Amino acid sequence: MSNAVLEKYRTIAPSNDQQIVEAMWRKMLDLTEEQAKFRWHKSEETGFVFLFTDERYPGYVLEYVQGTKNDSVTTLYKYSREFATLKTLAGVREDLIREIGRVLLSIPGAVLVRDEGREREVTLKELGTAQLQDVLAHFTATDITTI
Repeated sequence: MSNAVLEKYRTIAPSNDQQIVEAMWRKMLDLTEEQAKFRWHKSEETGFVFLFTDERYPGYVLEYVQGTKNDSVTTLYKYSREFATLKTLAGVREDLIREIGRVLLSIPGAVLVRDEGREREVTLKELGTAQLQDVLAHFTATDITTI
């Protein structure tokens, strides 16, 4: 089975290079508040998302999604057009969240997903973009491989 929204964003490719994640994370933490404020997209619908790139690692982008319980999820991606701007990524996340709601015949904000890493249920806006893809793939019985 296929899903048009998943197909639209098939170029999103998580990477599991832990060395790059750790190096980018350390540099991200060194940003001043002034430097960091332009890297946030804060939305009640799509979440509080921070994007970070590092010239030492061209071709990669680090996505940090803040949770509601003093937790977060961080995912490293190979750069693709979906990460060109915060506005573009917000649109991607909005499409994925709305499609999950449509498939489940539910209000997207009411959908809870068990996140084993956080040991709790989370709302869709608290998930990383790749996790949103995985959730949509699960509920549409679509074969998708991420991390």
